[in-house]
Amino acid sequence: MKKCTNKVNDFILKLYLLINDEKTNNIISWNKKGTSFIINDFEKFCYEILPKVYQTELYSSFHRQLNSYNFIKINNNKYEYEHPLFKKGNEDLLKDMKRKKKSNLNLINNDKIVYDIEELINQMKIIQKQINLLEGKQEFLSFCQNDLIQKNNELEERLYNVNLKEKKLENMLFELISSICPKFKFMEQIFKEFLIKSIKNKNNIQLFINTFTQFINNEISYYLLKQNTIFTFDDLE
Repeated sequence: MKKCTNKVNDFILKLYLLINDEKTNNIISWNKKGTSFIINDFEKFCYEILPKVYQTELYSSFHRQLNSYNFIKINNNKYEYEHPLFKKGNEDLLKDMKRKKKSNLNLINNDKIVYDIEELINQMKIIQKQINLLEGKQEFLSFCQNDLIQKNNELEERLYNVNLKEKKLENMLFELISSICPKFKFMEQIFKEFLIKSIKNKNNIQLFINTFTQFINNEISYYLLKQNTIFTFDDLE
């Protein structure tokens, strides 16, 4: 910028520097010819640029300033403004840009009302977008919650079935123990306790059978020895 910029109004100077800043060109930039500027992202311009550069989030306030310097909106479908003295590369013309005279204040006030309404509409659109985003997140969280509930129910059902199978297995083996040792009722409780421990520890059934057989041989033989009795598995028949 040339030295003449010290005579340029602060609003105009900030706007010119902002548009020339490549870091913010995705939000506000010159048109291809450099004869007008375009606000490319209205939402970010209101919530990121205006507070930082002009200490406000009100687009109507920004628009009133443009109007007071005779900027003209040239595109109804987007935020594009031009001024005969506000052009890319012609910063020496900025010092000649003057505010409207007080006699035109009524027109400015009328424009203010129009653009206040326009800003309200735009703000409502932004808020609606945010509401839609929140509703989408809420729907996703609800889906996750339902999925967790379903998986929890499935796990509870599986656990119930496992416990049921364990109980059936326990009863079956209890019956087996009673049928194998009808003559040795004193051993029944010992076998049952051993069986319960095996099932609770998720031991392999074959391992239990092998251990159970060895257990019978050892414990019953020991008992019969104490009774001075000779024992064979034929006695179980």
